[in-house]
Amino acid sequence: MAAGPLLTLTDDEVATVRRASPVPVADIWPLSPLQEGLYFHASYDSGGIDVYTAQASFDFVRGVDAGRLRAACAALLDRNPAVRAGFTSDGLRAPVQFIGATVDVPLSEVDLSALAPQERDARLDDLLARDRTRRFDPSHPPLFRLLLVRLGGGRDRLVLTHHVLLWDGWSASLFLEQLLSLYGSAATAPPGPDAPPPAGSYRDYLAWLAAQDAGRAAAAWRDALAGLAEPTLVGPAGRGERPTLPRRHRAELAGELSDRLRAVARDRGVTLNTLLNAAWAIVLSTVSGRDDVVFGATVAGRTAPIPDIERAIGLFLNTVPVRVTLYPREPVADLLGRLQAERTALMPYEHVGLGAIQRETGHPQLFDTLFALQNVGGEQELAALRERHGVEQVGSVDATHFPLTLVVTPSEALRVMLAYRPDVLADTVAAGVLDRFTTVLARIADDDRTPVGRLDAVPAAERERLAAGWDATRHDLPDETIADLLGDQAARTPDEVALVFGRERVTYAELDARINRLARLLAARGAAPEKVVALALPRSIDMVAALFAVLRTGAAYLPLELDHPTERLALMLADARPVCVVATAAVAATLPADCLELDAPATVAELSTQDSAPLRLRFDQRHPAYVIYTSGSTGRPKGVVTPYRGLTNMQLNHREAIFAPTVAAAGGRRLRIAHTVSFAFDMSWEELLWLVEGTRCTSATRTCAATPRRWSPTARGTGSTSST
Repeated sequence: MAAGPLLTLTDDEVATVRRASPVPVADIWPLSPLQEGLYFHASYDSGGIDVYTAQASFDFVRGVDAGRLRAACAALLDRNPAVRAGFTSDGLRAPVQFIGATVDVPLSEVDLSALAPQERDARLDDLLARDRTRRFDPSHPPLFRLLLVRLGGGRDRLVLTHHVLLWDGWSASLFLEQLLSLYGSAATAPPGPDAPPPAGSYRDYLAWLAAQDAGRAAAAWRDALAGLAEPTLVGPAGRGERPTLPRRHRAELAGELSDRLRAVARDRGVTLNTLLNAAWAIVLSTVSGRDDVVFGATVAGRTAPIPDIERAIGLFLNTVPVRVTLYPREPVADLLGRLQAERTALMPYEHVGLGAIQRETGHPQLFDTLFALQNVGGEQELAALRERHGVEQVGSVDATHFPLTLVVTPSEALRVMLAYRPDVLADTVAAGVLDRFTTVLARIADDDRTPVGRLDAVPAAERERLAAGWDATRHDLPDETIADLLGDQAARTPDEVALVFGRERVTYAELDARINRLARLLAARGAAPEKVVALALPRSIDMVAALFAVLRTGAAYLPLELDHPTERLALMLADARPVCVVATAAVAATLPADCLELDAPATVAELSTQDSAPLRLRFDQRHPAYVIYTSGSTGRPKGVVTPYRGLTNMQLNHREAIFAPTVAAAGGRRLRIAHTVSFAFDMSWEELLWLVEGTRCTSATRTCAATPRRWSPTARGTGSTSST
């Protein structure tokens, strides 16, 4: 099959590949989709650790003949061209893998048999660690090596280290089985009874990949990921850019729980893998706060109609996105059926590379977590290894570049391993994620008819810790609103300067009186609890006074960012339906609404007649205090509501955790704060809370707020000690 060239290369390109290879080149192949990604990682940072260098160790209880082992490895290299591959991209349109006609057997030997046990073990650990972190040069095949360590007492250890570019987990078992079978038959011709059967062809698989309908596959993935608002990322932005070896947490489920999970999958007509995928999606939802999550999943890639594909050594593995949309009212059992149907529909297209899939979605990254169901290296396979060859696996190390990788081994008692990057996630965070996963599995086993939204993913121990932490900081919430607290401050320090804007200054008493007069005017125009008042004012003292005036009435304010397009402002007004829009005459002329113009002579006159005493209104603090709209970058802007009690609670928390310590650190002197944040952004309250606490607040002009460099001289001139 596929006897002709797999690539169309010019004579110059072929010559370039031959020059790059340190050995004669027998053939040139394209890369599989996952090989392309791994080659990028291997080439991206050639000076750091290559996390895709895998290592496995095996103990031989009968000792090893190095000559026979070398001959067996030579025979293995001869019958598996993919194992002789090197990789290059220099001077080429795309990376290629070249197959060496012959390569040297990469076997080295170290004798530790004369050392005392403690020293021997220390040297052995050091040897394995150095071998694990020694990089392969992708352009110098073979990209594997054998280290034979003599331990004494007839015991030898064989260490097999390889780059994942060459083969996947399934192929690792094939490699070892072939090597040991060839070793057992002494690699003689004719083959002995222990000789392995003919190997499949990785070359044929690459030819099959090239013949697939790329357009149809792309359309399938495009449809499956349509409407995805954003990727699912657990790692903070900017972390994890350097390769780092992971740490691991492990858990083993009880045999009884493992059996119940298999029973749930069987009763619902789904695979165990589907159930595990659903559980992982629910955990990611709790971590990310999203109900539409995506994670990576490894697929075996051995479904292609290639002769003896189950015995072919190569990187058939692929990583594809799994999208799970969670509906709170949907029973878990229904989620399992839907998820399996969605994954089954995409199975014919699981050969497509992740890069190509991401290009179809328009997202440069879809996920940063990986799920793998590890069906190789199980208890039965290891037992057969001991029985046939007298060999026992004593260690295995591999890794990925993802911040979180969840690996489930479906042994009789399910084993779960969570690998995490310590430079991205704290140990406690990773341990908590694993605890949540096992907890979700237990909940599903208990009752798979539970609606997704009612399935409790938080383990009992974590819930107890959270409750204890909340109880330790619990305070009774007073009846006063944030606007009342500002009034209390005005009563304590009436003559202190409260607000500065340009050349204008107002004291707390003046600000409080202005707020009360405007609040009475707004109340007369319908401002009340569960009503909205829109504020279309430029940055000014009037804007601050209007904001607190709305809060004195029990209504919710809606800040309008005047730099936004008129269409967006109109959408917000139509959606929120305010009882009143407060503006200036200039701004009112641009808005599609009737406005209360604060600078209109009639309004100024009406305000002057209002009582400046507090309204003394009392209402439930669960009422909305303000509405702020999202950016709309993922679709239509949505209004987000914050209740009054949230602001009061935030003020009291800041008083204890921020204000008091900061004032104490400044020697108790009165501080000054600069207000630079847009009022249409939640962060604006970080500065307004200082004002409520009695700190003089200087509000930046529109130009200064938009250009921080222009603000610095202004801040120094007003004596501001902090800005956010």
